[in-house]
Amino acid sequence: MGYLYRDYSTENSRFEIVYQTYMKMISNQTMNYVNEKKNHFNSFPQQEYSIWEVCNMMNEIVDESDPDTDLP
Repeated sequence: MGYLYRDYSTENSRFEIVYQTYMKMISNQTMNYVNEKKNHFNSFPQQEYSIWEVCNMMNEIVDESDPDTDLP
């Protein structure tokens, strides 16, 4: 059988991760949640990064909503 692109089926090994990611996104679409997160992140000191530092940080991010890969 060939490779299935965008395989959201329950047989996919990443199905549970993708499912939980979407459930969190949907359940957290509230004003209370957004305001809590704003307050939380506004409490951190402001930092500045070069574009290359940001690019290197982004190389570590894994898109949990992508069922096809768990690579950053």
